Amino acid sequence: MTYEDFKQSALNPPCRDENTIFEVTMLRIGDLPEHRRNYYPNFSVRSVRIGFSPSIYGAEVLISTAVSDAIKHDEQDNIYCFHVKEYPVDTLDSMGCNNYGVSWRLYDSAGKLMDHTWCSSMERDFNTELGKFRGRPDDSIRFKAGDIVEIYNERNNCVRLAVTTQSPVNIDWCWKYRGRCLEELVPGTPDNHELGWCYGLDFSDDQAAVIDGPGYEYHEHIPTLNIMPLRFPLSTKLRKRYEDYWKACQEQYEQLK
Repeated sequence: MTYEDFKQSALNPPCRDENTIFEVTMLRIGDLPEHRRNYYPNFSVRSVRIGFSPSIYGAEVLISTAVSDAIKHDEQDNIYCFHVKEYPVDTLDSMGCNNYGVSWRLYDSAGKLMDHTWCSSMERDFNTELGKFRGRPDDSIRFKAGDIVEIYNERNNCVRLAVTTQSPVNIDWCWKYRGRCLEELVPGTPDNHELGWCYGLDFSDDQAAVIDGPGYEYHEHIPTLNIMPLRFPLSTKLRKRYEDYWKACQEQYEQLK
């Protein structure tokens, strides 16, 4: 496989010819408690399923209708974002809490597409061409190391501040990783060059490490589509706190060299 072949597979991931359904979810910003005047460093959101569609076009119509309805009632500021997850119909598959099905799309509060995934998360697709994560194109990477961002926790419907310690990996990084894996294959083993190079690279690798404390021990890995840019103004005090977290993390990196 050439680099250009690999890149084309990354940009146009293979998929099955099957019937799927798109689940459309709207996230709405919760009210602040009486004692709070600012949303940061964390705030609640409410996840509301607003419909299903057999096509992405229909899913986007649902989003557009929801935005128009919110504008009519002067409630657009309450919309946080929209998630659209695609699932195959009549398919038996075990999916964990972080699996999103065949694809996942993120839309902003105005209904504009912000991001999408690059491979299937279905268990049936693990260790196959459909489940390989081959990296993101550079123009899809929305944040870099040191950026202060919002991260959404699906389990408790909460958004909080954090600092990214890395960018999501791009296509070039995954291509080089593939090369290193091929070099380490043991002679005499089955020929699994095209299947086996990325056993560790699947949908869960489309993520970034973030910190919310003074060092890498405060880190966690967040799916890329659950990372958002700052929505509200950030106070000087809070900005300095998170910038100091990042400086502490960088100092730890230097000590390990």
